[in-house]
Amino acid sequence: MLIRSPRESDWEQFFHLVATEGWRVPQIERQLFQGELAQCARVLVVDDEFSGLVTFVTHEKSGWIGNLIVPGHLRGQGYGGFLFKAALKALSQSGTSSVWLTASTLGQPIYEKAGFVAVDRIERWLLLADQQSSSDFKDVQQGALLQADRSAWKENRSSLLSQLLKNGRVYRCHESVALLQPGVDMKIIGPWYGRNKAHHRQLLRELVAAATPASELVIDLLASSSLQQALTDSGFVCRGSNQLMIKGELSADLAGMVSLASLGSIG
Repeated sequence: MLIRSPRESDWEQFFHLVATEGWRVPQIERQLFQGELAQCARVLVVDDEFSGLVTFVTHEKSGWIGNLIVPGHLRGQGYGGFLFKAALKALSQSGTSSVWLTASTLGQPIYEKAGFVAVDRIERWLLLADQQSSSDFKDVQQGALLQADRSAWKENRSSLLSQLLKNGRVYRCHESVALLQPGVDMKIIGPWYGRNKAHHRQLLRELVAAATPASELVIDLLASSSLQQALTDSGFVCRGSNQLMIKGELSADLAGMVSLASLGSIG
């Protein structure tokens, strides 16, 4: 049994595996973990066979565990737990004061035993490509997003956002500010911050209008933001949910968050 950094062949097996499981891994995330975040993943190898993968990302004070998966025929042997502990150890060694993850109904009891507690629910909302209208990008101050992100998470996450901002566009309606991330397979709304629902509704209309019709529009919504009706009115449908869980210090201002910057794996 060996834990090591992933190679190109490991990523190929991972992407094939997640596709068969119906997971959505955005193109930008694939690029990050095969580039700038190449050291933030581990592969489990048993008898020279790819036996699972996990990713773990550190910010200034917090860390995220995501993309934990084991091939179906190898489950039930503790491999997932082995990868999970390896990720926790790596985050602990980096000095994180809290660790975040999103958990399915089946996974929640496992993480609770490891000391994680649920603090919100993340809902996956999807707008199909043919329901969107098209318009030009209207880029606004990137600084507003960076400031809102730092205010919400109580830490500096600019290293992550700088990567997402390379091709993404920032939109703002008063104090409601969001990033529209491009992608061939899908576009993502997030991160998104603010507290005023009226401003959120106006911003949502602008984001939907700006998204290219050729790809799906996805948002991982914090259920506590109470924007479900606004999304429904805009043509989105909910495609499932997971628990947002944390172990350690909870300093983040969840009340000021609308959506995550990733589909549950980076934060």
